[in-house]
Amino acid sequence: MMNRSIGKRANDYFLEIIEWIPRLIQLQLLWFLCVLPVFTLGTASRTVLYMIYYYKKNEEKKLSSLYWKKFRENLSLYGKQDSLASSYFLLLFIDYRIFHYLGGRIGYTLMYTTLFLLLLSALLFSYKILLQLEQKEASWITAFFLFFNDFKSALFYLAGTLILLVAFWFAGPIYFALLGFSFLFYFQVLLFIHRTQEKVLKKEE
Repeated sequence: MMNRSIGKRANDYFLEIIEWIPRLIQLQLLWFLCVLPVFTLGTASRTVLYMIYYYKKNEEKKLSSLYWKKFRENLSLYGKQDSLASSYFLLLFIDYRIFHYLGGRIGYTLMYTTLFLLLLSALLFSYKILLQLEQKEASWITAFFLFFNDFKSALFYLAGTLILLVAFWFAGPIYFALLGFSFLFYFQVLLFIHRTQEKVLKKEE
């Protein structure tokens, strides 16, 4: 009985992902267009997270027009802090490339440390934005503590994201170009909604 329930849930998730693929491809394209100035990386990512979260709740149809409207709104409201976040991510990426170029034991150790810090910072940035969408304004420090409040769930965030990145690495650049970032954002929203629902159920019990 339990195996049948797990199988049904897995099948439902698979069908939902298939249904979402056209939207994710469209969001990926819109995201690429919006990050061309580089400093808009944070705002573009915030908007994609909003769109996925919003569609999971509402099922609206005009995705493209709503995206541009929300992007302009986010640029106005969060432009400065998102630009700082974009600069931070860019500096981490530059450090990663420098350490990769240096090579050697120390260089590769620093490279992988920087890569892990980049991944963790990106997850915390996404989690912070999703908290704001739940009407819970949170600083980076608050987002950090809330993220690791459930350590098993936090590890699942990290491990799941790493597995997806490795899967895209082996699948090839064409698949990452079509779905990569939008699918990673979709994964973050799914985990966040599931985690929030679990907390609500625990409170009701």
